[in-house]
Amino acid sequence: MDLRNFAHGRVIPVENYCDQPYMVRTDDGAWLLTLTTGPGREGDPGQHVVTMRTFDRGETWQDVLELEPVDGPEASYSALFKAPSGRIYCFYNHNTDNVRDLIVDDEHRLVHRRLDIIGHFVFRFSDDHGRTWSAERHDIPMRSFDIDRSKPMGDEVLFFWNVGHPFVRDGSFYITLHKVGHQPGDKSRSFMKRSEGAFLVSDNLLTERDPERIEWQTLPDGDFGLRAPEDAGPVAEEQNGVPLDDGSLYCVYRTTCGYLAAATSRDGGHTWEDRQYARYASDGRRIKNPRACPAMWKTGAGRYLLWFHNNSTLTVNDGLGAGSRNLVWLSAGREEGGSVLWSEPEIGVYVDGQARGVSYPDLIEEDGRWYFSGTQKSEARICEIDRGLLATIYGQAEERAVVAEGLVVDLQGEDCRPGSESPAPALPALSGTIRGQELPLEGRGGLSLDVRLKLEETSAGQIVLDTRGPGGTGYALKTGDFGSLVFEMCDGFNHACWEIDRDRIAAGSEHAVSLLVDGGAKVILCVVDGVLCDGGETRDFGYGRFNDMFKDISGGPALRLGAGLKGRLHRVRVYDRCLRVGEAIGNQRADGTGLRLGTGLAASHS
Repeated sequence: MDLRNFAHGRVIPVENYCDQPYMVRTDDGAWLLTLTTGPGREGDPGQHVVTMRTFDRGETWQDVLELEPVDGPEASYSALFKAPSGRIYCFYNHNTDNVRDLIVDDEHRLVHRRLDIIGHFVFRFSDDHGRTWSAERHDIPMRSFDIDRSKPMGDEVLFFWNVGHPFVRDGSFYITLHKVGHQPGDKSRSFMKRSEGAFLVSDNLLTERDPERIEWQTLPDGDFGLRAPEDAGPVAEEQNGVPLDDGSLYCVYRTTCGYLAAATSRDGGHTWEDRQYARYASDGRRIKNPRACPAMWKTGAGRYLLWFHNNSTLTVNDGLGAGSRNLVWLSAGREEGGSVLWSEPEIGVYVDGQARGVSYPDLIEEDGRWYFSGTQKSEARICEIDRGLLATIYGQAEERAVVAEGLVVDLQGEDCRPGSESPAPALPALSGTIRGQELPLEGRGGLSLDVRLKLEETSAGQIVLDTRGPGGTGYALKTGDFGSLVFEMCDGFNHACWEIDRDRIAAGSEHAVSLLVDGGAKVILCVVDGVLCDGGETRDFGYGRFNDMFKDISGGPALRLGAGLKGRLHRVRVYDRCLRVGEAIGNQRADGTGLRLGTGLAASHS
């Protein structure tokens, strides 16, 4: 089965709404999980924090406990941390003062009643691996910033929440806060139009047993938290950070401009080089992400994993919309020069159809296998990550071999001359379901076209390759407008078309192009000269999705090459499966196209 399909995950028991299923491994061998759940929707009364334990990686659950009652003040957005002693802390928002109305605009007397992102930041602790919790909750003092004091209610009531995973640097404990403020001139009832990131830091939490003697400071120094780049707007939130091996701190966070922000601190979080974008190592372009939670983890010495959504869809509903979260993409990070270099991404998680995507994940490793928890807000699961996928992601920078698995056509030299033909290979059907039943991965089909070409001119309509028969069944690759290529496929009833990013194909230059059709996620991707198309500056997406009813797209008996092509094909490969992005890049490097490998390029700069 395709482990990327969220439906294959193991269900986490919830009430209705569910968020942030975060995990730690306890000293008695259990996985302890906490999440926010409630009988209504996000932000409704009854939202509260629960914990539960599993010894079989989510197959069964036990010791399900409410840290706060469903009929009490709102308790939300919990995160776990295990100290060296084995004590486990659970941190969360709590509307301790039971505030019922929020004045979000004095001038217009606008009142908001979403009460899950206000109040106090608190913790309880467990000394028996999460089977029971401390009777008392403990307040964490936090210093006010300008964003707190400038609200209509001032810092009398603090607006904030946390989704970041706690971490340790040089014996100090760190956990993030996302502070919410007032946006002048905003007449809507939304109070999430301005935000900044902060950290609560304790130098003695790892060793102090008395919770009342734990010391706290709020960072960064000064009156302002981590903010978005100057041209990205006033939203900078859901910071996720890690310590780098060189002692720096690095974090990524969401904005409302369609791109992922990043920041680095060289002094333990007191000051930050913020207002920057996260960028790819290959060419320095900004990493796309909607207003959706990015997550990152340190998975080994100098090795990192990034979770994001690879599109720049703008938000809706007064700025509160999430953009497109279906699909999840994963990139490998490698520490270099006090920052992180990010690889070209791979599809890590998808949900069939156009359903709500998966977000607010956590990651845990056991016996060399990696698992993530995630939520669609009404359904939460634990899923295993395919080990082959992880190997491809982490090995992308070094891959330089031609993939043999699934290769059904391999032409070069005179066999690729314009107007030539070869037998067209039969392909597995792309359909993911039959009579409502999901087909296994090997029955979900795929196609990869791996082409090396040099065009004398790039006018639209030139055929690169074509298998279409008299009824239109089959697939074709041809030139499009503005230096692009167009892929079309048809099974006789369904038709899909996708145009790659503009200005990727230049006349007189040799290009490596890999067109990938993923029958699992139902996505058409394209890698050009070692870079995955992401839509550039003109489109939100660099990939297209097709419906799950596609069947056979093999087409006619002949694969026709370059009829009327004003240029030359140097190599054509066809695979009867979808290559991973890293495999396609490896093929292109192996063919000697002179691709840049992205070394020495800062992953985060203005």
